[in-house]
Amino acid sequence: MTAPTALITAEEFIRMPDSSGRDELIAGIVQHRPYAYAREGQAAWSLLVEMGKYVEAHELGHCVASCGFVLAMDPDTVRAPSGAFIARAREDTPLHPSGYWQGVPDLAILVISALDVYGELAARVQNWREARIPLLIVADPYLRQVTVYQPDHAPLLLTEADTLDGGEVVPGWRLPVREIFA
Repeated sequence: MTAPTALITAEEFIRMPDSSGRDELIAGIVQHRPYAYAREGQAAWSLLVEMGKYVEAHELGHCVASCGFVLAMDPDTVRAPSGAFIARAREDTPLHPSGYWQGVPDLAILVISALDVYGELAARVQNWREARIPLLIVADPYLRQVTVYQPDHAPLLLTEADTLDGGEVVPGWRLPVREIFA
């Protein structure tokens, strides 16, 4: 019989040595995710740069890349989206004692990897939705589509013929989906 794995906290997680990939802490257990492929990284960059330029020009807040967010505690869950937006009104929110952001950003971007297992991807999306993120954008560079999640709304699937917009979270920001995957 094997001993149960000891759960770790966000504070212990941040002090762990770097590994070869993007680790996240899920309910106190470290979960390893490999680095993104080039196509995935390009999609994340396109989304974050275009949104970042708009956010900066309109002084709406700021964008971050690959930053940890503590979504739940006891046991701790730390997720790191490809990119995120934090509204100006929330910029002074105290950080979690670990140094990660405490709670959800106003918007998170997840880019699907060729190595993602459906169940793990569904769990990632579910963690963000349970944490009540105002706007979650999931980009699939292989199917060239985007799924948008908002609390109390059905998921919205966008194709290259559609335009993604920031809704009430990033008012006025719009990006043709085809430009994400160009």
